[in-house]
Amino acid sequence: MFEGKALVEDTDMLAKMQIQATASASQALDLYDVLDCKSIAGHIKKKTWIEEIDYKEMSTKKVI
Repeated sequence: MFEGKALVEDTDMLAKMQIQATASASQALDLYDVLDCKSIAGHIKKKTWIEEIDYKEMSTKKVI
């Protein structure tokens, strides 16, 4: 397991998105070798895309 502390210095992302991206990056570092940049980036992109789709589906559901 990767041990360390993430630091987000400068971004235009919402705080919630920063937390999600940091969590995804942490998961990717647990799953892949640190030098396997493409797999890590792919994991983060996939997780972010899935969370975005879930959020859009939740926000478009009508409450009866």
